[in-house]
Amino acid sequence: MAQLHAVAGPVFGGTKCQLAGCDGALVMPKFKLDYKAELLGVLVAMGMSTNGLTEICSGCFLSRVTHKTYLDVDEKGTTATAATGGGGAVSLPPTTVVDHPFALASIDNASDAPLFLGVVGNL
Repeated sequence: MAQLHAVAGPVFGGTKCQLAGCDGALVMPKFKLDYKAELLGVLVAMGMSTNGLTEICSGCFLSRVTHKTYLDVDEKGTTATAATGGGGAVSLPPTTVVDHPFALASIDNASDAPLFLGVVGNL
């Protein structure tokens, strides 16, 4: 970088342009680059826990982390973007199957008065 600054002149913070024909034009091709990486394995290898998401919800865990970048250079300028996103999943409690007769009640929370009472005897 020090040599680039010294050669390129004030544009990059150097004192004087030392290239032959320094007032010339730059000819550069247009190009587009993009990159995508799955980072969950890398983050786990670095020691990050995927199960410690209790601040979001209990039973949540990180199931995917994706990083994506894009660079577009043309005669108008440069466009660059980058984004990293994570996906989570929920570990659900065991399923409870009701396959035998049961009673049910709908109770008013304010007065504790029963609004509906019932029995299901035949499923």
